Amino acid sequence: RTPAAENAPHAKERKAPAAKPAAVKRLFGPKVVTPRRSGEDKSPLESGREDAALRDKVKALERTLREVRQEMWCTICLCPFEEPQVLPCGHVYCKQCTHRALNRRDSGC
Repeated sequence: RTPAAENAPHAKERKAPAAKPAAVKRLFGPKVVTPRRSGEDKSPLESGREDAALRDKVKALERTLREVRQEMWCTICLCPFEEPQVLPCGHVYCKQCTHRALNRRDSGC
């Protein structure tokens, strides 16, 4: 490092020792909360809880995505909807699939 870099304000901040939690509590009282510095590691318990929460969120999003994809596919042609049409019974099919199915004599919901 150059002497100029060592005298920069941010270099001094980096070198400053972190206050000990016990000293902070003695000065400011027992109810003070000391923020965690970005370089400090989380306890395994905290990390495990956060990991589990994130895994649960990812699983929920994947489940929702699967459900949405299923709702966007025509069950006749098994492709994404093209000009979806909702029948009076509530079924949804592609426009062409609907016309083909209705033109057959044995069609019906």
